[in-house]
Amino acid sequence: MPRRVRRAKPAGLEDINLVPIMSILVILIPMLIFAFTFFEVTVQSVAAPKMGARSSKPKQEQERKPLNLTVVIRDDSFLLKYQDEDQDDPETTIQRREFGPDSSRTEPYWDYDYAELYNRLADIKTRFPDEQQINIGAEMHIPWQTIARTIDAARLELEGGPFEGEESMAEFREAEVKTIKEEPQLLFPNVVFVVAE
Repeated sequence: MPRRVRRAKPAGLEDINLVPIMSILVILIPMLIFAFTFFEVTVQSVAAPKMGARSSKPKQEQERKPLNLTVVIRDDSFLLKYQDEDQDDPETTIQRREFGPDSSRTEPYWDYDYAELYNRLADIKTRFPDEQQINIGAEMHIPWQTIARTIDAARLELEGGPFEGEESMAEFREAEVKTIKEEPQLLFPNVVFVVAE
């Protein structure tokens, strides 16, 4: 006759002690919420290129060629181009350059010439006051900070321009936005992202 093997009853399972985990969560959650208050999130208003025919515009406006104003951000320069029948040179290059020490930096530094870009865009706006759109493209490795600063240089009209000379960048950075009846004046408010060629 086979022998019966008695199995021992498992000991009663104890409840897991959640107090240490809850203590950590009680400390971590307020710390995370507090840490996120230091991150500033800004929203840039941009539009995707529109597809399809535009039949709602008057015939006169449809016949006028679009300016197709475009700024391409490259490693060493801005490439500014637009379509104008009176324009001799279809493309303008604004090279990065060395800026001297100013109120924000104690040593010379290399940067994109946002002041010169603004000067050129302001000049184009005076010749084409009805133009509202600007296309902005960048090479894939260009950091977002550079793209955002380019958008800022293209969207708002500033007091005190044109910015020229050795202190042009410092003057550009410190310039106030031009306002009329407390409304900011816009240079090219409709920003469209394009693929850099």
